[in-house]
Amino acid sequence: MGSQFKDPIDGYQKYINVDSFIDWYLINEITKNVDAKNFSSIYLNLIPGEKIKMGPLWDFDLSFGNVNFSASQYPEGFWIKKHAWYARLFQDPDFVDKVKVRFLHFKQNQQFILDKIDSHAQNLQWAQQENDNKWHTLGIYVWPNPVVFNTYDEEIEHLKSWYIERMNWLDTAYNNL
Repeated sequence: MGSQFKDPIDGYQKYINVDSFIDWYLINEITKNVDAKNFSSIYLNLIPGEKIKMGPLWDFDLSFGNVNFSASQYPEGFWIKKHAWYARLFQDPDFVDKVKVRFLHFKQNQQFILDKIDSHAQNLQWAQQENDNKWHTLGIYVWPNPVVFNTYDEEIEHLKSWYIERMNWLDTAYNNL
C-alpha cells in the first residue's frame, strides 16, 4: 500500500475496520499489555467479504506494569504504537486524530474504571485471602511481578496509581502528537 496508503478509497481503510483497530490499540496501549506487542495475543477477525477487525482482546496477566522484564513495567512511554502495523497507521494524520478523539472517551471514564477496581477488589476480598492462605504469595517475589507488596490493599493501590499515572502520561503524549 505504498503510495495509496492514506487514500480513503484504495488505502488501508479499504481493508481494515479502523474503529476496531483503534479500540484494540488503545486498550492495549493504556494497559501496556506485554503480550499484545509482538507476542502471543494478537488476534484479528477475517470474515470473507468484510474488513479485517482487531480482536478479541486477550491475555492481560502481563499488563498494568505487572512485569519486570520490559519497559511496560513503567507507566510512561508508548508501547503498542511502536508495533509495525501501528507505527504505519500513525503516519496517517486522520488515524491519529481518531485515536485522540477515542482516547478522550477512556480519559473521561477513568473514574469509572477506578471505581470498578475498588468494587472488584472488595468482591474478591475473601478469594484473595484464601489464595494467600494456600499459596503464601503476599510479601514474596513471584516472577515476573516487579514489586513485592505485603498486603492486598497495597497491591490494589499500586494498580490504581499505575493506571492514573499511565492515563496522565498518555493524555499529555496524545496532546503532543
